[in-house]
Amino acid sequence: MKNFGHNLGRRLGLFKSRRRQGRPAKLQDLQADIQEDLAGAITPSPVSETGVTSPAWTEQQDDGGVEIPTGPDPETDQIASPSQREADVEPDTIETPHDAQSDGALDILPEQEADALAPEELQTDEQADGPPEPVDESGVEMFSEERPESMSADQLTTYAGQQAIRDMMYAEYEGEDETDYIAGPSRIVYASDGIQAECGALLLTLDLSKKIQQAIRAQRIFLQVHRATKAEDAANRVFEGKLRRQIARHQRRIRTLEASEHDQADDAEDGAAGGSWRDDPDGVRNDNADEAENSKAHGEIGILRGELSNLHLLVENTNAKRQGFAGEIEYKVQMFREAQAEVNAYLEEAFVVASLLEPAVIEPEEAVEELDIDAEYQRICRMAQEDAENGFLEVAPLHRCDEDGVVPLQSPDEQAKSQLKDAYWQAQQELESAWAAFNRRTETRALEEQANEVAVARGEQPRDVTPLDFDLRCVVRNQELTHDIINAEEALAQTKEACLEAGVQLVENDQESGFADHASDGYRESSEAAWIASAQGDEKVLAWLDGLPDPDVPFVEREEVEEVEVERDESDGQSVSPSDSNSLGNGIAGGSRRRRIDKWREICGW
Repeated sequence: MKNFGHNLGRRLGLFKSRRRQGRPAKLQDLQADIQEDLAGAITPSPVSETGVTSPAWTEQQDDGGVEIPTGPDPETDQIASPSQREADVEPDTIETPHDAQSDGALDILPEQEADALAPEELQTDEQADGPPEPVDESGVEMFSEERPESMSADQLTTYAGQQAIRDMMYAEYEGEDETDYIAGPSRIVYASDGIQAECGALLLTLDLSKKIQQAIRAQRIFLQVHRATKAEDAANRVFEGKLRRQIARHQRRIRTLEASEHDQADDAEDGAAGGSWRDDPDGVRNDNADEAENSKAHGEIGILRGELSNLHLLVENTNAKRQGFAGEIEYKVQMFREAQAEVNAYLEEAFVVASLLEPAVIEPEEAVEELDIDAEYQRICRMAQEDAENGFLEVAPLHRCDEDGVVPLQSPDEQAKSQLKDAYWQAQQELESAWAAFNRRTETRALEEQANEVAVARGEQPRDVTPLDFDLRCVVRNQELTHDIINAEEALAQTKEACLEAGVQLVENDQESGFADHASDGYRESSEAAWIASAQGDEKVLAWLDGLPDPDVPFVEREEVEEVEVERDESDGQSVSPSDSNSLGNGIAGGSRRRRIDKWREICGW
């Protein structure tokens, strides 16, 4: 009868599975199969040659009322293993442990009620009359918690049947809406899984269902991205190592070429100091070959430096990719955490209401103790003396230098003056830089002219194709340098005027005292020494000084002073006014210089 119940559950499960999947499943075929199984179940036990029922294959009952087949199979004379029993069952079927009714008759339900077949309606009288199932103190039926891996063949059959009943109770959705879930809050309630009368179940709301799905998808995306980025990051890490090794090889090659080029230059200097090529003992010295070799090495160094720069860019690009992988993983982790936190909020509320979890206690924030510099300094010094052999030493108090090092806050007026000082200093720096560039114009011209000559000698394209192009570029650059000086002087004058209006005391770069120069101050007395030194070698000046009266002699009339005849140049010359000069006259100065001179003459009223 046990085999009949096993087959009955299997056929009912297969029938319902086909009906749900829309596959052909006729109720008449199910009835015929069940009647055939029932006829086989009530067949008498096999008889031995002596006419006595063979005890080796008689189905016995254990203490729990379960029939257990013993002995070998009468057809194969072998004991069927659990795997062989499972092989007799179709893989697509669902097994349930139902026995046939004791009277051998089966009450077949109408076709429209086949899907509503309850588990208790499938029990046989033999199962109903059997010993009661064990129950706990609350009256709820209890089943073994053993898993299939640790069960025997009979226990496995029982567990599979129970699980088949549970499978019938599980929900399967084809789309979802609010009517499929509860309208109230999500809570843990008592429900039945088809086997146990009362067990805990979580009631879902539509929002909780959506959040659970979102959390699961976020976890899947995170795991997928983590696997992909982990492999890509490993590949980029290996590639970065290759790049760094290649960079090291380029750097070694550049150092080798530079050292070789330096050695060849030293050899050339030694050869030039020792004599000409005629004094060479071998007599085969070839300066052109050395120069070609140096030029080739120099060109290779330039190529290697360019490649080295590109390799560094590749390393930076690889690092950026790896940082992008880490950022993407962190973003997916954050998405998963946020989704899981929303699910946990629902679960926490349900478990707290069910007394499965204690309510969260929000502790007040503790006031953070303000640390004292002196106390912490004493503590850290004593900690440093823990291993001292002579015990603790008295720690000197910390010197507080607040009064010496703290800069007082500036008022808005003081801040404005400070900004004007900074602007004046910056204008001075720009003017000095402009003058420095202007004063280097001759050296810059010579260096660029030499660079053009070297390029032509090497067969390369010079910066300036013709000397005229070179001269024109130098003229334009000199004009730009001149305009830079003019602009810097104007900016400095404007800044200085603003500082004087604001009452800012300016300090010049070459000022040695605390007093700034002013236009009305006149000249320095220290400047007279330089003037006297420059005039000591001038014979005309010395002759004029000799003609001056002695300061110790009383004043005499001019008529009594001996006239000194002054040597004159009798050659023809152009007469100039006191406000003009021969070097800046109309015949020499012109253009912008002449206009500036005329402007100053107009301003001064000359």
